[in-house]
Amino acid sequence: MNPNDVTIRPFDHSDADYAARIAIGNGLFPDYVETVDEAKHEDAHRDPKIHLERWMAVAPDGAVVATASAGQSSWSFHPRKLWIDINVRREWQGQGIGARLYDHLRASIEPFAPGKLSVGVREDYAASRRFVESRGFAELMREWENHLDVATYDPTPFAGKPEAVEAGGIRLATLAEVMAEDPGGWGRRLFDVSNAAAADIPSADAHTDPDFAVWFDKFVSSPNLLPDGYMVALDGDQMVGLSTLWRSQGEPEVAYTGITGVVRSHRRRGIALALKLRALDYARQQGYRKVKTWNNTGNRGMLSINYALGFKPQPAWIDYALILDPALAEATAWENPGTYVDPAL
Repeated sequence: MNPNDVTIRPFDHSDADYAARIAIGNGLFPDYVETVDEAKHEDAHRDPKIHLERWMAVAPDGAVVATASAGQSSWSFHPRKLWIDINVRREWQGQGIGARLYDHLRASIEPFAPGKLSVGVREDYAASRRFVESRGFAELMREWENHLDVATYDPTPFAGKPEAVEAGGIRLATLAEVMAEDPGGWGRRLFDVSNAAAADIPSADAHTDPDFAVWFDKFVSSPNLLPDGYMVALDGDQMVGLSTLWRSQGEPEVAYTGITGVVRSHRRRGIALALKLRALDYARQQGYRKVKTWNNTGNRGMLSINYALGFKPQPAWIDYALILDPALAEATAWENPGTYVDPAL
């Protein structure tokens, strides 16, 4: 089919467009099933300063055959840094539709004078890698996806680790407990420790704190929040670490690790391991079949913890970038993996 026969139109936020977009994504990535409700929640709670645009490619018979998106990130915000995403239904791939969507996106975001474009590709998707590399994108970093089979998880070798941390003056608690104890202040405390940990996690771009009100509204209303599986470490009133689990509407037997991190002043005390052990105990008690997490391939500290716990590596995700302004190539938080100090230890 001639790709010019496909009509490209804006995403209209109708139930039909949501269903079509989610169906295409789930078909291409069956290991990351998303639901329409999850997608709508994400859109309804997006930071208003963040640009996001979506496009639908429609065949002459009215079928949606591909989607494309471009936007900015609230966690590494820069007005001239944008990410892009293009998904074409498998049976329509190789016909030039993705190329047309890419050209359409580039023209659409030109008013932002983009200096850096980012895209993520799984390493075993060879055609996708060829697509981005042929357009000048270069690899910046990789993240292992790691899975834990909860049924075979054995915490016996780590017996007493959480108790030892608590004996050293650190309290390990669930977010549910902290919310009940401090209903008016827990949000700001969690926001601060989350940003402190995230700022040191390897990334292709430097971390920026999101707007607190936007973050808080999105957080407390999330359909995937697990307050009893969201573990925090406290030194007195100060939150000093966290290890988080989230549910998935599309994969009810799977829990996702959002972030594990410890503030710099409290590292190297076994807090991260203790928090992860408590989170995994929760996952086992609740009957989750699998826990998924992601780690930069050079993040030896966090990887060593996860592999000791029994996580197994899956195909890596590659962060690619097209640098259009050399000045923006320098703004990276992952320039020297040899000197990186893992934030979780």
